[in-house]
Amino acid sequence: MVNIEQPDKRIEAVDKVTGEAGFVDDIRFPGTLTALVLRSPHGHAGIKSIDVSKAQKLEGVEAVITGKQAKPYFINLGIGDQQPIAIDKVRHMGEAVAVVVAKDRWTAARARELICVEYEVLKPVLWASEAMYPDAPLVHEVQGRYKRSKSIFFKEKSNIFHHYKLRKGNVEKAFARADFIEENTFIMPHRSHVQIEPHGGIAKWSHGKKLEIYSSTQSPFMVRNCLADMFALKSTDITVKVEYLGGGFGGKSDVTIEPLLALTAKFVPGEWVKLILDREEVFTATVVGRGAEIRVSTAVSNSGRILGEKVRILFASGAYGSYSLHIVNAGGFNSTGPYDIASVQTDSYGIYTNQPPVGAFRGYSHPETHWAIERQRHLIAKRLKMDPVEFRLKNILKPGSINNLGQKMEESNGNLQGCIESVAGKLESIDLEKLRRKCPEAAFGKSIIAMMKSPVMATNSAASAIIRFNEDGSADVAASGVEMGQGTKTAICQIAAAALKMDISRVRIKTDIQTDISPYGWQTIGSTTTWKAGRAVIHAADKAIDRIKENGALVLKVDKESLEYDGSRVYLKKQPDSGVDVKELVFGYMYDNGLVVGEPVQTYGTYMPEGLTFPDPETGQGNCAAEYTFGAQGAVIRIERDTGELTVLNLITAIDAGRVINPTLARGQIVGAMVQEIGGATTEELIFSPDGRMRNNSLTDYKIPTPEDVADTAMDVVFLETPEPIGPFGARGIAEHGTVGITAAIGNAVSDALGIEIKRLPITNEKIYQSMAESREQGC
Repeated sequence: MVNIEQPDKRIEAVDKVTGEAGFVDDIRFPGTLTALVLRSPHGHAGIKSIDVSKAQKLEGVEAVITGKQAKPYFINLGIGDQQPIAIDKVRHMGEAVAVVVAKDRWTAARARELICVEYEVLKPVLWASEAMYPDAPLVHEVQGRYKRSKSIFFKEKSNIFHHYKLRKGNVEKAFARADFIEENTFIMPHRSHVQIEPHGGIAKWSHGKKLEIYSSTQSPFMVRNCLADMFALKSTDITVKVEYLGGGFGGKSDVTIEPLLALTAKFVPGEWVKLILDREEVFTATVVGRGAEIRVSTAVSNSGRILGEKVRILFASGAYGSYSLHIVNAGGFNSTGPYDIASVQTDSYGIYTNQPPVGAFRGYSHPETHWAIERQRHLIAKRLKMDPVEFRLKNILKPGSINNLGQKMEESNGNLQGCIESVAGKLESIDLEKLRRKCPEAAFGKSIIAMMKSPVMATNSAASAIIRFNEDGSADVAASGVEMGQGTKTAICQIAAAALKMDISRVRIKTDIQTDISPYGWQTIGSTTTWKAGRAVIHAADKAIDRIKENGALVLKVDKESLEYDGSRVYLKKQPDSGVDVKELVFGYMYDNGLVVGEPVQTYGTYMPEGLTFPDPETGQGNCAAEYTFGAQGAVIRIERDTGELTVLNLITAIDAGRVINPTLARGQIVGAMVQEIGGATTEELIFSPDGRMRNNSLTDYKIPTPEDVADTAMDVVFLETPEPIGPFGARGIAEHGTVGITAAIGNAVSDALGIEIKRLPITNEKIYQSMAESREQGC
C-alpha cells in the first residue's frame, strides 16, 4: 500500500489565520466602480414601467441598466429560460430589475433609491403540488420557445420544465402480491446555504472586447463557458479568476451573479466594476436549496421484504430551471435509497415556482430522497414490529444486486452491511433506560438509517493537473478544484507527494485558478474533486517519473526500464549505487562542457470517468453513476415532555470511504455535514408569504446551528476502507455524505421517543409540542 504522508496543518492554514488569504472582496483596483442592484419586492409581477431618469442625473453615476438593454442575452445552462435582468415581468422576490454603476457605494445606493418601478402584481405559485394544477398560474408562458439541451422532457403550457421517469421490473404485479402497502408523503422545505462569504465578483471589459472576471465561484470554467455562450464570444476571450472561497456548499457552483456582473461591466468598458451581495441578497438573489414533496408507496410482504415501490418527487425548483435539471434526475436515480427492490416506478418532476431558483446544495437531492425513504423504512419496520436494523439488512443492496439504474453492485462498491452494523453497535452501547431513569421528565429515542450517494455530474466531467519540477528537485502542482474550506488542496498535495514518492514539504500546490492558464476542471461539486483531480495528479506524476527516467537513461546510457526512481534519485535496479540525483535531471542533464541531454520535466495529467451515459428516456436506466459511497447514520435525542424542546445527544456516521487520504480532514467534513443537517432537521426553513415574499431573509430570522447548539452533541465517525478501484489510491468522495440521512435519523428518533410521526421538516420544538398534544387528545 502506498504511504500517504499526513501534514501537521492544512496547506492554507497560515494564510487564513494571518489574514493573508485573498477573497474576492479583498481585490482592489484603482478607480473601481461599484454596482448595486434594484430588486423586485414581489414574488410574481408584471413590469409596467421603469423610470431611471433621476438616477441617471445624479453626480457620480456612470450607468443605469434595465432589462431593455439585457434583451438580447440569455443564460442557458440547459434551458435558456433566464435573462440577467428581468424585462417584462419578475418571477421571484429578489430578481434584478435594474443595476446602478457609480463611483462609490453611497452614490450607487442613492441612485438606486431614485429609480421608480410600476408593477402589476400577479398571483404566485409556491408549492410544487399546486403548480402542477392545470389552472395554476404559469411562471413561464412560452416554454416551447426556449433552447434546451438533450434529454430534457417538459410539458408545454404547464410549470413542468423536466420530468425524469424510472421504470424497473413490474410494479403492478409487485403491489398485487403485497401483504400491505405503506404510503406517506414527506416534505423538505427550501433552505439557504448560508456560506460565510457572500457571493461577489469584479469584472472588466477591455476595449478589445475581452472580459476578465474575478468571482467567488466553485465552477470557473462553467462560468466562462456560460458567459461565452451568452455574449456569443469564444471562450478564450474570457478569463475567470478565483481566489479562496469562504464556503460554497453547492450554492456557488451554479452561475448566479456572473452574467449580471458581466453585462453591467459591458456598459463601462475599460473600467473595473465590483458587485458584492449583502446577506439579504444572498438569500433572495442567488440560489436556494432543497424544496421537495415526496410521496412514497411501498409494497411489503409480512416477512419484511420490499417487493416494489412507487415514488413521486415534486421539486419546487423556483423561477428558472437550469440549475435543477440534474437535481431532478439525481433524485430519481436514488429515489429508493440503498435497497435491492425488484420493481420500481419513480417520477421526478422539476416544477417552476415563484421562488429563487433551486440549485446545488450539499448532498444534491440525496438528503431529500433519504428524508422520505428512511422515514418510510422506519414506518414499515414499526408496522411489521421488526427490528429496524434487521429490516434494513434484509433489503439492502449487496454484491450481485442490480440497482435502479441497472448497474450490478460489486464488492468494491463498499461494505454497506458493515456500516449499518457499526452504527447499530454504537447505538446499542447507549443505554436509553439508564437515561430515562436519570431524567424521567424527558423522553429519549434513538434510530438508524442506511444511505448511499453517487456523484451527480456530466458525462464529460473531466479533471486535470500539471506538475512542474524546480531546480532543487521540488515540484509545483496545479490541479482542478476550488479551495472553499473543504481542504481539497491539502489532500491533492498529499496525493501528489505520495505519487511522486517525495516528502510533502517538497511539493507546493497552487491554490488560485485562472481559466486561461490553470488545468481544466468541470466543477468543484459532487464530492468528486479529491477523486477526479487526484487521479489526474497521479496521471501527471506517472508521466513525470517516466520523463525523469528517460533523462536518467540518457545519462546512464541504459534502457529506462532498467532504472528505479525513489523520489530523490534515479538508479540502476541491479546496481543502486549507480544513479543520478533527480534535481540534476529535471531540466535535462548538463555535462561539464555545457552539453545538455534530456528535457525539462513538466507534465499534464487528466482524468475522465469512463462509460457514463444519459439515462434511457423510457426506463431512466443507464450507466449514470461512476461510483457509489455507502454508509449508515444514527441519532440519539432527548425531548422535554413539558415543552417539546429537542436536544440531539449523539450523531453517528459510518461510511465506507475507500482509502482515507487525510483522516483529520475527512472527519471534519463528516462532522461539519452532520451539524449542517441538524439545522435542516430542526430549525431551517425559508418562509414565504402568500404573495411570494421571503419572510426570513436574514440571519436574525433564519436560524442555523451555532456552537452552543451542538455543545452537548457527541459526534462519532467511523471509516470503513474498501478500496475504490477508480479512486486515487482507492479513495472515494465523502464531502457531502454526512448530510444525507441526518434529518431522517432525527425524525425516526423522535418517533422512537414519543411515537409521533412528523413528516414535514423542520422538526421544530413547536411541532413536537403540538404533536404531543394531539397524541394526548387522541389517547383520551
